[in-house]
Amino acid sequence: MTSLTQQNAKKTLDVGCGRKKVAGAIGLDRFLVEGVDIVHDLEVFPYPFENNSFDEIYASHIIEHVESVSRFMDELHRISKPGAKLYIKTPHYSYSNSWRDPTHRWHFSVYSFEYFTQGHAADYYASAAKFNIISVKVTMLNLWRLLGIEFLVNSVNINPSLRIFRKFWEEYLSFIMRGREIQAILETVK
Repeated sequence: MTSLTQQNAKKTLDVGCGRKKVAGAIGLDRFLVEGVDIVHDLEVFPYPFENNSFDEIYASHIIEHVESVSRFMDELHRISKPGAKLYIKTPHYSYSNSWRDPTHRWHFSVYSFEYFTQGHAADYYASAAKFNIISVKVTMLNLWRLLGIEFLVNSVNINPSLRIFRKFWEEYLSFIMRGREIQAILETVK
């Protein structure tokens, strides 16, 4: 018999979880290591889940490794429920770790995820999957965090009219005041 708690529990997937799986999530990875529940190559479609299976999907430091970002996003969209939250972490393109790892195929900007939103000027070629952006945060090296630069760059998440700080930083200053990690939260639109 299924309890009310089990019925109301969010179904969560951690894609490319490795040994650091999100607590309570189903761990999906290419390699069978501790924490992985389902072994599957992320380049093989479809993933072994039904449509509309998950309330939350975590993809930490995996999107930069996949062969096709659009196909990856399409597949996450397929297996997520309407309104599901997608939590993506990836290195910012200005961070040396983005370029240091020879298995990284892609390098992301704080604006990269806008291509997956409805109404984006280039949404016709980016992906069939559509998401709403809840927030995109960039973490920065300690010096820039202590000086308040990280706060200014992320102030757009508090008030969209403050986008100028992010735009100016990314276009003119990001290779001086380097970003570290992009933390995007998207909502599935179906």
